[in-house]
Amino acid sequence: MDPDSLGNNSDSLEEVFCTGEIDSHGSITDYTDMESSLLHSDLTYKIRGAIFAVYNNLGFGHKEVVYQRALAKELSKLGLEYKREPKLKIKYEDDVIGNYIPDFLVEDVVVVELKSAYMFPVNLDRQIINYLKATGFELALAVNFGQSRLEIKRKIWTPSVKSAIDP
Repeated sequence: MDPDSLGNNSDSLEEVFCTGEIDSHGSITDYTDMESSLLHSDLTYKIRGAIFAVYNNLGFGHKEVVYQRALAKELSKLGLEYKREPKLKIKYEDDVIGNYIPDFLVEDVVVVELKSAYMFPVNLDRQIINYLKATGFELALAVNFGQSRLEIKRKIWTPSVKSAIDP
């Protein structure tokens, strides 16, 4: 099975590493295969375009808040609706017991978490999966602007996986 695709009967937790490289002209080339079978492929394509625009303009190594502000401008230019640092409710049974606060929620569909670190934090995978599991969202993009090579991780958590894992 192609690691970027979601099969009808094989929904699973998937992790896809998307990287770009800077060519001799300073432009970033995105090597990610964008097949139509990807969950929310059109939307994530636009979001990734905004991310690459920010990276092309600012480069790497700034504080996270700088990238947040720049990405907000790029998302607005694309006409995408977003919430910056929304409080996503965590429920236990029928009670709200806490909140997760990712950097962005785009079009009420895709959670976006930004980092500016030398390498992806070890606990970021767990953090993203917890955002998805606790909130019911299915797709998140984790972005690291902290290296000379832009990194984007695409995380998917589908209800069928949750029902298969939770007793």
